Amino acid sequence: IISCLLESFFNSKLKNPKLKKESQNLAEFLGFETARAVSKANNNSTKLLYYLICDNPELNFISSRLLLNMKEIKETLKENFEKSQEGNFQEVMLESLKIAQQKNHLRIEIGDMLTALAKNDQFFKQSKEY
Repeated sequence: IISCLLESFFNSKLKNPKLKKESQNLAEFLGFETARAVSKANNNSTKLLYYLICDNPELNFISSRLLLNMKEIKETLKENFEKSQEGNFQEVMLESLKIAQQKNHLRIEIGDMLTALAKNDQFFKQSKEY
């Protein structure tokens, strides 16, 4: 009985923590690929988008199906690294948490982060020609 209780506790509380907006450390709720991109971004939402795109082969496949020129998009992102605002990065992080909660995800994944970037990042708002 004790073994079953311990396993149940491990599975419900430790293995699958609930996303809470009040949490002080959002890093514990990031998926692996998302966490890697966030660590490289240095509080810059445009860099975050760049690293999400560069480090994900699935996005390259999707962009090729949509006939998007990813090389040109990456170059434009690099040019706009300095124009992004740090305050915007925090908004993106909080918005991605909210999106992950709405979708009942256990972790903030790339799709959640891209959706938040689409809502809050200036690059998305200005780059309609892609």
